[in-house]
Amino acid sequence: MGKEKTRISVLDGFRAIAIVSVMLYHYFSRWTPPNNETSLYPYDDLYNYFTWGDHGVKFFFIISGFVIYFTLEKTENLILFWKKRIIRLLPSIIIASFLTFFFFTFFDSGRVFPESHSVKNFIPSISFINPALINTVFDIDVSYLNGSYWSLWPEIQFYFLVSCIYYLNRNRFIANFIIVSITLILLNYLVQNIQGSNKLNIEISDSLLNWYTIWITKGFDLITYLPFFSMGTLAYLLYKNNNEKNKTSLFLKLCATFIIIFILYTGANMPVRFVYFLMVVLFATFIYLPSKLSVLENPLITEIGESSYFLYLIHENIGVFIIYALGQFIFPDSFFTPLLLMIGLAYLSFLFTAKIDKPISRLLKKIVLKK
Repeated sequence: MGKEKTRISVLDGFRAIAIVSVMLYHYFSRWTPPNNETSLYPYDDLYNYFTWGDHGVKFFFIISGFVIYFTLEKTENLILFWKKRIIRLLPSIIIASFLTFFFFTFFDSGRVFPESHSVKNFIPSISFINPALINTVFDIDVSYLNGSYWSLWPEIQFYFLVSCIYYLNRNRFIANFIIVSITLILLNYLVQNIQGSNKLNIEISDSLLNWYTIWITKGFDLITYLPFFSMGTLAYLLYKNNNEKNKTSLFLKLCATFIIIFILYTGANMPVRFVYFLMVVLFATFIYLPSKLSVLENPLITEIGESSYFLYLIHENIGVFIIYALGQFIFPDSFFTPLLLMIGLAYLSFLFTAKIDKPISRLLKKIVLKK
């Protein structure tokens, strides 16, 4: 399959790393104690070596920060940008949501994943909005049809923040974005410190802290993941300057250094910090020594990356249920079944992307973008 000229192959390689990491986490670690009350795996915790895999989502956030800046530079205005984002995101989430709902309606008689049975859960799933926010505002009880959908809400918030800043003043975008981002990052760190050890001994009323928890930490939660999006945005600037032989200002170098140090410092433990360090190394290598990552441009790897969005949307609940329901009959103590499932779902996602998603995208571009 030919690549679109606007795609960067190594980034698809990065997406492949991210989605494989997340799938390993969900198929070997997420649904067994201590992460879940009971094990949904026939092999229990025998292969529970992938607790780090959920950080693959943060790798996706870094990639998104890179790609969205890249996209903004090629998009004329705010409305056009959002039309492109909707075309990119909405068809797949609608199809994945219906696929998940009907799959569990027909096959999950024991309601192993009860949230995947509820029609009302289409509301947060298709709108991308955090269920906690919907529940707070409207006093109802909804959740995502599939738990993996949670990461789309930070993405949407990032698109809103970065697009508003960009189209308000293109020429000062990066300076304005970094100032806003670092201010929000430090503010969040300060509040988290006050809610925790409060080493700075700052007094804030409980009502204000509760408001922050409900509306920011649980609602508009971009602030929690903003360091990763910001790292990706700065990575694109460094990538662009390196390719065009432009000098990067000392201010931006210091900002990039701060973001990296902050991410490493705030890692929960040393293994997590090591995972974050690997992400930094991969992007640094991509920017300054891209030939060293040529293996990630292998067509098989890039095809996984290119279809990773749909694979991400369908892999968790459906995949874990298949392992739960059928794994006991097919090599129950082996990791063969989940690995075979990963291959099968990756191929299904590849077919969906090639045969359904891309034709829909082309059609919508003709209708909505007039091209």
